[in-house]
Amino acid sequence: MCNAKSAAFYPIEGIGGSIGMIVVLYPKKKEYYIGYYNEVISRQIQALSSLLDYDNMKEMFKKYPGT
Repeated sequence: MCNAKSAAFYPIEGIGGSIGMIVVLYPKKKEYYIGYYNEVISRQIQALSSLLDYDNMKEMFKKYPGT
């Protein structure tokens, strides 16, 4: 419906499981090298998952101080 030629799906994992997904739609065909996710995307998604899963993170730090 949006005429996208490529799409990227990035799951967001929290402590207890999946908490969301980022979907990027591209108007032109995109190709990525094998390590693209690990080098470029995963660190930013990790920071985002910590914010989105704040309540679980807070409980984990209470349960395991110094983690």
